[in-house]
Amino acid sequence: MEEKLKELIYKTLNIDIDSMTDEEKDYPLLSKRFGVLPYQMLVFFTRLEKEMGVVISDEAIGAGKFNAYNSIRRLVFGENELSETGYELNGENTDKK
Repeated sequence: MEEKLKELIYKTLNIDIDSMTDEEKDYPLLSKRFGVLPYQMLVFFTRLEKEMGVVISDEAIGAGKFNAYNSIRRLVFGENELSETGYELNGENTDKK
């Protein structure tokens, strides 16, 4: 399924995820670094929801989670990354001790 995400990014944004460094995978796709324009991200967003059957919430977009490859991958596959405060990036308390 991750290969499908990478393929969709390549077809829509012309970015080869496999050739990216780990640092680049955390860098915003909508940037001069990758040459992606806002309308391309919108097309990608629409195709992602339609072709992969996922729904990206307005809250996730507002929180900047539909941004870099790694953050988009976490949204698509339901992975949560813990922040240093013990909260998941989606804002739910994880009671990290």
